[in-house]
Amino acid sequence: MTKQTILGRVTQLAKANINALLDQAEDPQKMLDQLIRDYTNNIAEAEQAVAATIGNLRLMEQDHKEDVEA
Repeated sequence: MTKQTILGRVTQLAKANINALLDQAEDPQKMLDQLIRDYTNNIAEAEQAVAATIGNLRLMEQDHKEDVEA
């Protein structure tokens, strides 16, 4: 059997107490609402990145077309 130091036991007890406090403080509805907000923001950022990429692609296609015609 492994002996646990006093400091290790105190650390483990503190972690357990902190986790218990966090579990009590969590409101599932608020957490779900925050997740939805986060995902909505991520979708908006992804849409902006796609739009920028499409714009860059169109510019490159136009440059290529001009180079071929020249």
